[in-house]
Amino acid sequence: MTPVPDSGFSFPSHEPQEPRQALLGGATDLIEAFSLRMARHGMCVSRRMMLADPAYARQQAAHAHDIDDPLLVLMSLELMRQFDADPAAFGQLH
Repeated sequence: MTPVPDSGFSFPSHEPQEPRQALLGGATDLIEAFSLRMARHGMCVSRRMMLADPAYARQQAAHAHDIDDPLLVLMSLELMRQFDADPAAFGQLH
């Protein structure tokens, strides 16, 4: 791999996450990936609502099962597993 010369560009410093999002850990990354994968199939998913509204999250996961995309189905199953494992962590963002 060829090293890239330093062009003066730097990444912004890491900003702390909102407290509730920090508690959710990997769920926010999974929701991001899920939302992007749904977008590939023409489905718009609100990441914020996925965290704030469990009914909305379950509805979007159900829609994912109707799409012929095995990875998307696996993502939705994992999201539901995480929602069921700690329901108190979800539905509290507004």
